[in-house]
Amino acid sequence: MSAFSIPFGIPSGRTGQRLFTALGLAALFACGGDRAAKDEPRGGPIRRALIVAIGRYSAETEWHNLHTDSDRAFVHAALLAQGFTAIDEITDERATRAGIERAFRERLIDRARPGDVVVFHYSGHGQQIADDDGDELDGYDEALVPYDAPQRLRPGYGGERHLRDDSLDEWMTVLRRKVGAEGQVIVFLDSCVSGTPRGGPGEADEGAVRGGAPPLGPPRNGAGPRGDEGQFGFLGAERGTRAGGGDQRLAPDVVISAARHNQPAYETVGEDGRPIGSLSWALGLELGASNVSTTYRDLFERIHQRMRRRVSHEPQIEGPEDQLLWIGGAVEQAPFFTVQPMRAAGEVEIDAGTLAGILRGSQVEIHRAGSPKPLAESKLAQGTVVSATMTTATVKLDRAIASSELPRARAFLTRASLGGLELRVEAHALPAPFAAALRQRVAQALPMVRWVDSRSDVHIDALSANSRPVEIHAATAAGVPIVAPLPLGDGAIDDLVAALGDNLRSRYLRRLYLRPPAFDVRLELVPHDSGADVWQVGKRFDLFVNNRSSRPAFVTVLDLTSDGRITSYWPDPRTGEKTEVPARTRARLGASYEMTEPLGRETLLLIASDQWIDFRPILTRAGVWNTGAAKGALGPFAPLFELGALGEKGMPLFEPGEVATWAITGQVTPRRIR
Repeated sequence: MSAFSIPFGIPSGRTGQRLFTALGLAALFACGGDRAAKDEPRGGPIRRALIVAIGRYSAETEWHNLHTDSDRAFVHAALLAQGFTAIDEITDERATRAGIERAFRERLIDRARPGDVVVFHYSGHGQQIADDDGDELDGYDEALVPYDAPQRLRPGYGGERHLRDDSLDEWMTVLRRKVGAEGQVIVFLDSCVSGTPRGGPGEADEGAVRGGAPPLGPPRNGAGPRGDEGQFGFLGAERGTRAGGGDQRLAPDVVISAARHNQPAYETVGEDGRPIGSLSWALGLELGASNVSTTYRDLFERIHQRMRRRVSHEPQIEGPEDQLLWIGGAVEQAPFFTVQPMRAAGEVEIDAGTLAGILRGSQVEIHRAGSPKPLAESKLAQGTVVSATMTTATVKLDRAIASSELPRARAFLTRASLGGLELRVEAHALPAPFAAALRQRVAQALPMVRWVDSRSDVHIDALSANSRPVEIHAATAAGVPIVAPLPLGDGAIDDLVAALGDNLRSRYLRRLYLRPPAFDVRLELVPHDSGADVWQVGKRFDLFVNNRSSRPAFVTVLDLTSDGRITSYWPDPRTGEKTEVPARTRARLGASYEMTEPLGRETLLLIASDQWIDFRPILTRAGVWNTGAAKGALGPFAPLFELGALGEKGMPLFEPGEVATWAITGQVTPRRIR
């Protein structure tokens, strides 16, 4: 899984590491694992595991050796303590590509029973490898590196000894179907390039690196999804079932990996003074601190907290995080933010700021570690945001919190402030009667407009002829016109007020960032021409929506242009069609698009909600005077529909709802002509 390599961090269609050319389901040879489970219990569901640990690689591969025997022993002991009664291991020369496949089939798939909890743990090298089937947006598959897989490209080698993400993905689908909806499948990957594509590469730490080699081979040209066929990541397994909205017969699955898809992973030193994989080390320790109320989210948070003290690479998690560990069943987890140590007496810092819509005046509650929602019995304090940066916010509390309660405490947003949303406007050379009428209308309709003499967001000017003002021009600070030249008159005032209202709504939407952990819906921009810069005028593209959540989502895609206009890419505003994307589904919206004027920064904004929202009343040219009724729960968008009814104090507080946003922003440029 790789990020789509066009500007501005456009996400790929892959939700994360698609764990690993097809599982041969024909008869396989006897398992070559060097440590096999004995006396497997009979009867009902059990907890079983396969640990693959490769520390000593074949010399001809040119991979350096690792200390994965520590991983194997530590993880094995931790799983035993968690009630796993069938644990198999395969190491070193036994862990070839064929050996791992054999063990996976015979020790996991063949023996699995409905309701089993199955763990696959891998410790070893990881590497990107040239895509072999055209399904990767960046032209590379992610792969685990078996004992005999070469580090460098060789004549005639096509990746047969590597364990690609495509293959393991298919194996896991078979296993999940065998275990069934009452079971669980969990994967731990302690290797390089093993996780979700988020952000850039990390920095190197001390200790052996579990990979670090360049990709094997050049990227495949022409990579990328075509039509409605898409890649759905490791979650939910096979493409067909995911495209059909998910196969309810499959077991839920969770993947915890040591690093992002483009990061190296490093070893650390364990409690016994021996080198060990950093994920395996943290996993072994934190499993011992788990109990019947622990969710995978809880486990991952504690793993992440331990690893961040030792290594710079970031562990990743995918899947139904709020499932209870091993025993199934989901906890309904409300969105929350992490609490940092006290900044001053009566204050704490949370790891979210203006980018997440946490602005001054927002109200939060602080609850104990592991709290699924803000309940009275878990409440430690409540407070108000007194300052915020882009990524953090300081909260003034109504009571002190013991320092022992702060680690992993959770902050829940209870009321959000939209802050001092305003549009700074300056006017020059306007006739006095026109200027007075304009200001009066703006004051009635748009109380967030502030008239200034300089440093404005929008400037309005009169163009004169024969010393008489005859035409009104209005443009952004960057010089992009927000209306066509207007003849002087009352009609110009109507058009200006509508354009200023559009700009206010656009500014609000551009800065709104809502990513509740339990409601993850993402937008993908896929060009028709592989490798093309989709932000050039005339380039064609499709829109995909990837709903990684466990609930369906109603979706709208708005286009926020550099002149402040708001248009609907999806649905067609003429029909107001309601589009609901099922859970665990990646869907192509039913139209193709072409990048057009205006030039400048343009944002495509996906809005996903649990109820239908009709945005037609706020689209450009609907204007502030439109009285069309919006359907469904408006949540944080309610102020957009009533900009003129907010009073002089600006934007009100709103109650957070089940809404998520995902934005893609790029610089639109003219098409190059040779």
